[in-house]
Amino acid sequence: MAERQECKVSVIIPVYNDERYIRHCVDSIIGQTYRDLEILLVDDASSDGSLAICKEYAANDSRVKVIRHEQNCGLSKSRETGYTQASGEWICFMDHDDCMNSRAVEYLMAYADESTDIVAARYKNIITKNFEQYVWEDAQCTKAHILSHDRAVNMLGSFGQHDVPECLWGKIYRRTLFEQTEFCKYKKAFPLLYFEDVLLTSSLVKACRKMMIINQYIYIHRVDFDSVSMSPRALEFNLQTARTADIVIARLEEPYANKAYAKVLQNYLLVFSKNWYLVWWYHKKDQKLLDEMEGLFYKYYDSYKRLNVQMPIVPDLCIRLFRLNKVLFCIVVCRVWFECVSKIRYCIKSK
Repeated sequence: MAERQECKVSVIIPVYNDERYIRHCVDSIIGQTYRDLEILLVDDASSDGSLAICKEYAANDSRVKVIRHEQNCGLSKSRETGYTQASGEWICFMDHDDCMNSRAVEYLMAYADESTDIVAARYKNIITKNFEQYVWEDAQCTKAHILSHDRAVNMLGSFGQHDVPECLWGKIYRRTLFEQTEFCKYKKAFPLLYFEDVLLTSSLVKACRKMMIINQYIYIHRVDFDSVSMSPRALEFNLQTARTADIVIARLEEPYANKAYAKVLQNYLLVFSKNWYLVWWYHKKDQKLLDEMEGLFYKYYDSYKRLNVQMPIVPDLCIRLFRLNKVLFCIVVCRVWFECVSKIRYCIKSK
């Protein structure tokens, strides 16, 4: 790894009613080998013991600062509060129930040179029951791939396929990038309760000059089947997934992003069709929502048909099945996916 002088990294951890897991998360940051850290715990008006735990850490470690929202504002606002008050040259995000390798920041900062704006590394999804048993594989050295601006944008929509998170966590960002994003105008489009990190990540990637991806696992993302994101009945979450996808697709309609556009378009056509199923199955009486999901699908289906890019066949067949017969798609694909495949997949990856 390249040697460089340490400079401050601000680690932002939004906290809300998670006294069960917050200690595991914060301990993994307190114990980082890279010491020049500012740790911002943004408590979003928790009603359990989370705030007391945060204050305990602040009393014992001068690097820890606690910011308290008097009213619950949501994850989006908590992250915004964090990065607007951060003083570090680099910004790193964590979810309050996840954890990082003790050398994670050291690995990331080793590649944070003057021409690089984002450094990312690999992650694992681990279900809660296996979370405490995970053992990190340490490395004496790491390898990194250099992505120019255009290539980084073309990777959007496929980061997850390479075990690189498409979310905010698992990366460090040069603080000045946040001043160059167009995120503010999207905040007015709809209340950003979920998936704001996908919007912000794509904005930051578009603004970066160069991105580095390290071939090293540094982050564990906890998968809890009781969480909002894993619940097919969470209507607002699923609606916002589709609306966020609509914005991301529109953002990628640029000449240098043709490959990313094709990948994202296919991925999100599946999102639109899946969300139509979720509304159809759990909220049958809401025809307005069904029409919105269907409208989002058809908004981009013609563009998808005109793509001159070879696409993976299974997702392509699913999209065409939805176009042919929505109810058949729901029964044949979605019921099997939500009842069996998704949980099996997470269980296998967690071992």
